[in-house]
Amino acid sequence: MRQISKIALLVFVRDARQEALVKPIFKGDDRRNEQLYTFLNKRIINEAKSSSYDYYVISSKDQVGTDFADRFKNAFKAIFELGYDAVISVGNDVPQVNRKTIEEVSSAFSDKDVVIGKTSKNGAYTLGLTKYAFTKCDFEAVDWSSKNVARSIKERAIDQGSSYIELDKVYYEINSHDDLKLFIKSISHCNITFQGVLFLVGLFYDQRKDIHFQDVRNSFYFTTSFEIRGSPLL
Repeated sequence: MRQISKIALLVFVRDARQEALVKPIFKGDDRRNEQLYTFLNKRIINEAKSSSYDYYVISSKDQVGTDFADRFKNAFKAIFELGYDAVISVGNDVPQVNRKTIEEVSSAFSDKDVVIGKTSKNGAYTLGLTKYAFTKCDFEAVDWSSKNVARSIKERAIDQGSSYIELDKVYYEINSHDDLKLFIKSISHCNITFQGVLFLVGLFYDQRKDIHFQDVRNSFYFTTSFEIRGSPLL
């Protein structure tokens, strides 16, 4: 009988300052970039804290390896060596990811070894692996820098004999200024706190343009996806 009872969360992120240098959303504005990634990092860490699982934050200073694939694999390896049956990874670039996402991945482990949440750009907003799948997974073979990360993981999972499933929800990822703009436009349909909405909208417009906060607030009152959860401290 399948036994996946001990599950851990891997919060895999860069430090805010380093992320701001590597992926500047606001060109030439280090202050806003660092504020954005500080917010996104704290938000996903708070979601991990509020879950029912052990969680491990592996940020830049703790990552070991020469490239992304190596660092990501070593992060999974370090947690599996602590005796877990499965690990769920989450990052900071998809603000829709929350406790429900984590529970969906956990539930899928009942009969699947590889669980992925796909972004609108075919990236992955979460990746869940059982220990069996991890021992067979060739991280270096995944096209991490391409626009086909999700498909690449699926193909390799199938080739390696691991059962695979994608979550139903497809989310936006924030990797550019245009991505953040698109996210802001659809923000009323996302499970993010109202305080978080005000922060992101204010940061996007740098509080120098007329922001229609009343319109944003009203849109939340008429959507079933709004959930007050408390915002991370800044």
